[in-house]
Amino acid sequence: MGGRAVAEPELDRSAIEAELARVLASAPFERSQQVARFLRYIVDAKLRGDEAAIKAYAVAVDVFGRPQNFDPQTDPIVRVQARRLRGMLEAFYALGPSPFGVELRLPIGRYVPDFLPSDTAPQAPPPAQDSESRGRLAFAATPASASAPQSVPAETPASRAAAGWLLALALAPSAILVVLVVIWGAIELGWLYPGPPRTLSRPVIEIGEFVPVPSWGGDYVSVPGLAVELVSDLQLFGDADARLMASDAETPGVFQLTGLVRPEGARVLVTATLRRGGTEAVVWSHSVVVPLSLLSDQIDEVSQRLAEQLGATAGPLHKPGYDWLQSHPDAFRSGDPYLCRLLIRSYIAGASAETAQNARACAQAELLLQPDSAEALVTNAVLRLATEAQQRPPGSYSIESRAVVNSALLRARNLGGTSAFVWFGVGLAYDQLGQRDKAIEAYRNALQLNPADLDIRAALARCLVLSGASTDGTSMAMTAIAHSAIVPGWYRIAPAVDGLRKGDNGFLLRQAQLAAEGDSELGAVLAAVAGRRLGQAMVLDRYLAQALEGPRIRRYGILPVLRTWVADPELLRTIAAEMSLAGVDPVTVNGSGA
Repeated sequence: MGGRAVAEPELDRSAIEAELARVLASAPFERSQQVARFLRYIVDAKLRGDEAAIKAYAVAVDVFGRPQNFDPQTDPIVRVQARRLRGMLEAFYALGPSPFGVELRLPIGRYVPDFLPSDTAPQAPPPAQDSESRGRLAFAATPASASAPQSVPAETPASRAAAGWLLALALAPSAILVVLVVIWGAIELGWLYPGPPRTLSRPVIEIGEFVPVPSWGGDYVSVPGLAVELVSDLQLFGDADARLMASDAETPGVFQLTGLVRPEGARVLVTATLRRGGTEAVVWSHSVVVPLSLLSDQIDEVSQRLAEQLGATAGPLHKPGYDWLQSHPDAFRSGDPYLCRLLIRSYIAGASAETAQNARACAQAELLLQPDSAEALVTNAVLRLATEAQQRPPGSYSIESRAVVNSALLRARNLGGTSAFVWFGVGLAYDQLGQRDKAIEAYRNALQLNPADLDIRAALARCLVLSGASTDGTSMAMTAIAHSAIVPGWYRIAPAVDGLRKGDNGFLLRQAQLAAEGDSELGAVLAAVAGRRLGQAMVLDRYLAQALEGPRIRRYGILPVLRTWVADPELLRTIAAEMSLAGVDPVTVNGSGA
């Protein structure tokens, strides 16, 4: 994609400046002012011969307003925006060549732009291998020599037979070893398990431009570039292949998203409709209402609202994948990356312990196939901690596990520092280890990389609120709840705690009852507190029983278990007092070691 850098004398400076002005005047760059400033900054620096100054630190401070103590190792803003700029330039030039004979490109791994004549601009890369071809053992034949043929002695039947026997004897031990290794690997990775073939693949979605339709008064409003923004937002999830729709032709199994834009007085209704190729049925539809006067400034916001639901764990793009898993319960052994992401997301949403075990086995199989998979590294780390938490006293992870997890997290950050999923996993792991500051920093990095991932927003909100009273945390949680089509129970922990602190017991009860569906420990305890405060004995008994039936609380006590997530001492004291007023004995509240 980067191509060969062309020396400036080969191209007219005025042509480069004219092309820069043309790119910046396009709708996508006008809407994305940060990216536009980034492009102008690096182009101007190269034109004045100051390429050495185009460094991550300088870009972060001069373009993105980062402070002087900016650290590119912990703040990936420049890498993220460079990837976005690279994609926007590709999409821009996909629409047609430059009239000035020059294209602006940003090569991978650099922040110095290339100025390429249109006839030498990079072409689209060949399609990447799918997960099937990556996971399959392959043996490549040795290419034939390109040198001129040499004369060789003529072979006779006897000489050929003798050579064959000698070669067979020489290779027999190696061949047996290879066969044994292949069989062992196939068994370990589950390639030989009895069951249907693995056919699951990441969803593909093609997005068309949103069509303006007239209001009752005949007025039209358009949103050019919304499709491009939505493609970029969905790609940040890493769980779907999003691309612009090239034609009206449908491919069976491929999702197609189309949309309409209709003005309604002082507002605009943007409606997206999702179908799956080969069918006429609508599988999902959603509308976003925007004030007409603000439409041009809120294209990013509209795109994010749509991406929040399309890319969600329980969203329409992934429903076929979860349905497929229901009928292929042993498929986790394959180590397929997309399948592993579905399993870890299911576990986070509150699925069973069996799902956690399967997700970890999937991640371990993926690491055998792809040892440098940052996503698999963080998934395995998170689930290692989750597994050990069920087997040891709360918060007392083994020294070995802490060392292995910390090493895996560091390696994952180095390998996947621009992946929102990786930073999300890092945050989850630090959250479990009780390292709240590191968890909050990781969650913030993940949210910066993908603002449309509601799981990240809800996890950051929970961590903030459980660390102390936090208006920001409560607001984040309520936003995640409002924007989610199917709200996981654990999203409700932050607002429930906020209701407890404020003494809004009716709100506390509503949120805690829903939280208890995904969190049978803290969620159930909060619901029991609400029942006691409201004098509702049946509610108190129901949720207190749910909490005390949990194996960890039953064995170690309420507060020792809650301390693994709750870092606010005042909140713990409030819960302890409420449990005492509810008649729970001190040992059950504080644990036998208190």
